[in-house]
Amino acid sequence: MLGLCLVLFIVMLFFAFLPGWQEMKRKKDNKNMYINNDYVKDPEYFAKSFKQMLTKQVKDLSTVEDGRQLRLSKPEIINCPAVNNNTVGGSYNNITLFKEAVSILPESQFNKETIFLKQVKIGQGSLLRAGLCLKDCLLASEVQIVRWLDAENLVAGENCDLGMSATARKALILVTGCKFKRLYASVIEVGTNTLPSAAVLPANFLKPRYDVFLEEDKNTEENKVYDVNIVKRHGDLSIQPGATVTGSIKGYGKITIASGATVLGNVFGEQDIIIEAGAKVLGDVFANGFVELGAGSSIGQAGKCKSLVTRDGIKLHQPSRIYGYVSTDGEGIVL
Repeated sequence: MLGLCLVLFIVMLFFAFLPGWQEMKRKKDNKNMYINNDYVKDPEYFAKSFKQMLTKQVKDLSTVEDGRQLRLSKPEIINCPAVNNNTVGGSYNNITLFKEAVSILPESQFNKETIFLKQVKIGQGSLLRAGLCLKDCLLASEVQIVRWLDAENLVAGENCDLGMSATARKALILVTGCKFKRLYASVIEVGTNTLPSAAVLPANFLKPRYDVFLEEDKNTEENKVYDVNIVKRHGDLSIQPGATVTGSIKGYGKITIASGATVLGNVFGEQDIIIEAGAKVLGDVFANGFVELGAGSSIGQAGKCKSLVTRDGIKLHQPSRIYGYVSTDGEGIVL
């Protein structure tokens, strides 16, 4: 009996240390870095769902009359306020529809969803619960979005709070002090007041690869091309200034993409990711910590939707640029 107990104890002890022993023996983490986008949430979900509910009952929103009742998730009244000299303001407690281009006066409040069929300018300090803009939307400073805002082109002034989600079908522009949780646009421009023109990479530019890995004990050098993926399982990882990595990067410590460096693939970090001034990541960026995007840096490339997703927060310096989707569980802010 004593012998059986001893054998069982040894077996249990072996299984307790087996995962750690396997991790120590593993030379490198060479799992595929492919991202399956089939399970990515539609960034324009709120706007599309709201528009779908409306168009089920009203095919042409321009024909809606003031005071009409619709049954959405519950019975709702739609108001169409009179607009004097393209200007309106005040406090609104029903769904509000503007059929013509309009300027919203400062400190106005819209406590239900608001629909703009044409261009809109929203005055300083206004509050918008949720907004669907079929044309361009310009936010003055300190505008607060409670839930979501969707427009063709969206320009946010200083210190705007963009709520849960701000999306644009073409371009989204942010300046100092803007806060956000989720963003989406073909191009997100940080620190400019004009719509950006996107440069396309030349056809002969290096292509990302995913089948060759660099041993973790090697360090990158300045201005050198690494035609591999780089995995760093222990300690921090720094891609040196001017270096180019044609594959992806995976690190379990802090990752720094130094000034002027380029990563053609994706960047995965278990902690923080710092993308310094002038650095470029052409793929997706995922971090369990926070991400800081330096002045003159960018994520993604023109014509392709890429993602910046973090757990702890995002800091965007001006000017910088992101093509596609941005999301954080923490707070995003433009510095």
